[in-house]
Amino acid sequence: MSNPRIYRPWLLATLTCLSPLGASADTVFDLGQVDVQGQSNPQSSDPSASVVSASTMRDRNQQTLAEALSDVPGVTLSTGGQRNEAQVYIRGFDSTQTTLNIDGIPIYVPYDGNIDLSRFLTGNLSEVVVTKGLSSLMYGPNNMGGSINLITQRPDKPLSGRVEVGGSAGRDGVFSRHEGAQLSSRPNDLFYIQGGVEHSSAGGFPLSSAYTGNAVQPAGERLNAYNSVTNTNLRVGLTPNASDEYSLSYYGTRGDKGSPPYTGSVGTTRYWQWPEWKKDGFYYLGKTALGGGTLKTRLYYDKFQNILDSFDNASYTTQFKKYAFSSQYDDHSIGGGLDYVKQLGAHELTLMAQRKNDVHRERNLATAPLGAQKQDSAWLQFESHINSLGAQDRITLSPQTHLTLSYRWDQFEVTQAQEYANAAQTSVKAMSVAGARTANNLQAVLTHTLDGQTLHLGIAHKTHFPTIKDIFSYRLGASIPNPALGPETVTTIEAGSKGHLFGSTNYSATIFTSRIQNAIEMVALSPSLGQNQNVGNAKNSGAEFGLHTPLGATTALSANYTYLVRTLGTPGLVATGTPRHSGFVDLSWFPFNRWVFDAEVRANSAQQTTTDGLEPTAGYATVALRARYDFSRHWTLRVGVENLTDRNYQVTEGFPEPGRTFYGNIEAKF
Repeated sequence: MSNPRIYRPWLLATLTCLSPLGASADTVFDLGQVDVQGQSNPQSSDPSASVVSASTMRDRNQQTLAEALSDVPGVTLSTGGQRNEAQVYIRGFDSTQTTLNIDGIPIYVPYDGNIDLSRFLTGNLSEVVVTKGLSSLMYGPNNMGGSINLITQRPDKPLSGRVEVGGSAGRDGVFSRHEGAQLSSRPNDLFYIQGGVEHSSAGGFPLSSAYTGNAVQPAGERLNAYNSVTNTNLRVGLTPNASDEYSLSYYGTRGDKGSPPYTGSVGTTRYWQWPEWKKDGFYYLGKTALGGGTLKTRLYYDKFQNILDSFDNASYTTQFKKYAFSSQYDDHSIGGGLDYVKQLGAHELTLMAQRKNDVHRERNLATAPLGAQKQDSAWLQFESHINSLGAQDRITLSPQTHLTLSYRWDQFEVTQAQEYANAAQTSVKAMSVAGARTANNLQAVLTHTLDGQTLHLGIAHKTHFPTIKDIFSYRLGASIPNPALGPETVTTIEAGSKGHLFGSTNYSATIFTSRIQNAIEMVALSPSLGQNQNVGNAKNSGAEFGLHTPLGATTALSANYTYLVRTLGTPGLVATGTPRHSGFVDLSWFPFNRWVFDAEVRANSAQQTTTDGLEPTAGYATVALRARYDFSRHWTLRVGVENLTDRNYQVTEGFPEPGRTFYGNIEAKF
């Protein structure tokens, strides 16, 4: 378990000894962009896409990817739960129905399509792009509900960097800290290199003073809520001429964490810890001028390893009970893709080909009471692959009007699945697998600019293939596998407008409806046994609004609001994880050249945690205050308070969120 109160003199020394050489000016790594606009067509194929900039993440103290996504219209943050993971819904689609990418490379976990977003820190990012119902088909398969693309930085100065240290405190003192350093160099027109490291750790977090303690969780600091994560990154790039670029990159995350115990009265309390959570990615990106167009190439290898320990009780020392276990994953993915873009008159054509191979390996590790008498279980192995071919045509109908037509063909196949052949789990046997399944994806988006307003109308038909967990998991004896499980599809219709009103006022407004066919739902086969089947017909509909306007020479207002209604196909079941109403209002005041003050109110209506409707959480509103002071163009101080009113609230039933906390950090750029 990491101790967040450990003093780190090496980083403070680095910060103190920096010699400012000029403001950091690293730019967006355009090789990592997927939906790149051409010169003749300035409109994205997803006009409702949202971009979170690096400066916004820093000013809002958004240290993790989950926090960075919390202000995006149409995105709902899901925290807590038994796995203590941070995930998001995009317009009601969960993380298995969307894709997470870094520089266009998919990085979600092969087994279940999920990933803990709190494991990714934001220090090396230039921006985060969130695409939604009309997300580009060129992202590749399984982005039925949208895509999240983490775009890193690209150096454009001989030497630049950034160092930051900070921490958070509650009424009992400091409970978390973070530090990071990024360094990059472009010494000439042919070569660049960059790298960095970030670390964040916490021993827990303070609960609201309004929280009433119980036997599982007393008032004060949240139990077993420790976490530690270290992110590293490295890139070398070659730019032999103005049109070509080639890069090799690495990202890694290491850490451990605990899962706070369930404090409610409906569910079951578990005692879980992750002593190991590791992810490594190596990827090559290239861009070459070819035949009057541009060929983009991607190759990657991604590895994920973790260990989950389930203990008997809150001592976290013994594993004698039936529900106690130690589980180990060892997954990897390998893949690549080609994109060729060429302008032919009014047509900007894109051709795409991708392949991704996934391998999931799991086993149970020896636990008490047998201890050394019991060997680790044999490894179970699951393998699958998915191929995609696609084409896109962005047509300039007039200087104000553009039409984007897209098509993608996907093929998915599980080639290996295993289960244990005996109760001792010392040998394995093959499970039945189905043949290859295919799907057609289509999309059309029309945009028109009129008097500073951009109007859009689009329709999309997309597919999501089931995960290995969906098909083969026994769910601790509560389910049986279904090798015949097929893909679920969605048809989305969306219309919207964005632009300028009354001079400096910017706005965006979108309405949408998504009908999901053949949705994967658990069907009861007996009172204690179920199976995933393609039986559901669900619907997600709603609207998003965003506004930014100056209120005077020294004041500005930003706000967004999301309305979302979800219905499931099975009678009696309710949608989970998403409130009907959500939004925030932020008021910025900059009375002096070096000072910026912010006051923010964020609110969510009530939502359900389980489909039976027995674990609801009440609506809530939280208030935050922030201030930034620029000592110079190189040094910045940020301080603030989150949950100012010390509200006792929950996102997931039985898992209370932090109470009032204070933070501060100092940043140096050169």
